[in-house]
Amino acid sequence: ACIARLRRSVLVRSEGASPVRMPVRDLIEARPRLYQFASHLRKEVYSVAAMRWPTLWLFARLPVGLADNLVSAKTHLTIEGYAASANSFATHAFMDSQPDEVVVAHHTHSPAQVARAVKLGVPVLLLVRKPGDAVASAVARFHQHCRQPTKCAALELRSYRRFYAGVDRFAGSVLVARFDEVVADFGRIIERLNELYGTSFVRFEHTPERVAAVFEHFLFAKPEEAREGVKADIQRLIDTDLRSKYVATEGMYRALSSHASA
Repeated sequence: ACIARLRRSVLVRSEGASPVRMPVRDLIEARPRLYQFASHLRKEVYSVAAMRWPTLWLFARLPVGLADNLVSAKTHLTIEGYAASANSFATHAFMDSQPDEVVVAHHTHSPAQVARAVKLGVPVLLLVRKPGDAVASAVARFHQHCRQPTKCAALELRSYRRFYAGVDRFAGSVLVARFDEVVADFGRIIERLNELYGTSFVRFEHTPERVAAVFEHFLFAKPEEAREGVKADIQRLIDTDLRSKYVATEGMYRALSSHASA
């Protein structure tokens, strides 16, 4: 049932896919086991390298088109978190609310980004979401061809732990914001940034109209009914088959979220 829902999710997402990418998508559909193996291998290498060799990993991203996402002395704000933790919403909501152009470092999902931002004195917004919710959302969004949901969820749980283990030492010196806070009142998050760093960023007016406008930037991350069933299935796997792994990860979340306050 989980696999069927995952494939239906692919169909929903592919409706707006560009003609250029469709042959690649068809090729992947024809070789799901190969795709899953390659995807898992890439994820493991990515997260291990980002944790063990953070600075080297960060600069290795320059040739692959992520230079604009990396923190520098010219960056106004760094926004980082595990995937599926409102990274896209926070980034676009922040940029849209500022009257002047701002430089935001974001979406590397690497502890190295946070470490370098702290070293440079750049304000950091560290996003954190309950691991069960974050992992279920990540699997539903990024593992559409997953044939072994338990392994896919276990992979994402490891990535979650590696990321936050790498940034834990900075939790007391950066602004930590929970997912529920970000999506409920991002204007308050910006106020807290100003209070912590002495900045003068303009508050985001968290109205339904403004939120809808922000989601127009990244429709792929907008909540979809087609993914809800998948997320529910993955959450059940986490609560049963992966319970022991989840407990340790949940403890990490509680420790980090204790630094967040409305």
